[in-house]
Amino acid sequence: QNGLSVTTSSSLAQSMALLRRIAMTRQAMVHFVVNYKSYLMFDVLEGGWKHLVLDIQEAETLDDIVAAHSLYLRGIVQKSLLGSEQSDDGSILLGYSRLGELIGELMELCQNFCDYQELFFKESLEAADRAKQKRRLARDRADRGNWSVGAEEEVAEETNFFGLSDSSKHDELATLVAAFHDKIGELLVASDGILNGASFASKTPKATPAPIERKRNGQVRSSDASNMDSLRFLVFQLDQNNFYEYNHRFTGS
Repeated sequence: QNGLSVTTSSSLAQSMALLRRIAMTRQAMVHFVVNYKSYLMFDVLEGGWKHLVLDIQEAETLDDIVAAHSLYLRGIVQKSLLGSEQSDDGSILLGYSRLGELIGELMELCQNFCDYQELFFKESLEAADRAKQKRRLARDRADRGNWSVGAEEEVAEETNFFGLSDSSKHDELATLVAAFHDKIGELLVASDGILNGASFASKTPKATPAPIERKRNGQVRSSDASNMDSLRFLVFQLDQNNFYEYNHRFTGS
């Protein structure tokens, strides 16, 4: 209606690009948080609880119940990637510990983005309110015969699209986007290394009780194998159809 378009106004083009980039970044971060939350709720907590109930039902002694509960707690800690992972052969798998660190760093970046977005739109809405007030005052002045007082300030603020075309905002978002995609890439590479046998293990012996194993229907299943299955499922959920590679084409610099 005002004749502006992305081809005639560079400020409008920058504003539209920033809003689109914010939306795409939010989508990428929501995808990560929702899938990790789903993994924790269903694969870690609910799955672990089902195994605990079955193990207790099959327990024959108090020691069996204690062992089942220990396996349940250990499985939650390991599958949640909290702290250093202790493998069944007594070595500390640094890869699992690094995955936990990366997830923590990704969550912090998501929080930083939320803070950035909240402050950004708060400032933009405040600028829009100020512009609205200025227009109201301008109409009042026009009714009294004063046409130009304050017009320059009003035009300057509106041509900046209430901060949406501020280059510093673009730079700040670009830094967040780059850091997030770097950490996601590192998380996927580290996970792939663990799943496909890359050398992430530090053979540092640690005094621990005998490895806990689940026995059901005459079969023995190591907790390490269960953790690998859970990690494989998490990686699939996070990057199915190369989601982050596709998303980075539109949010990357």
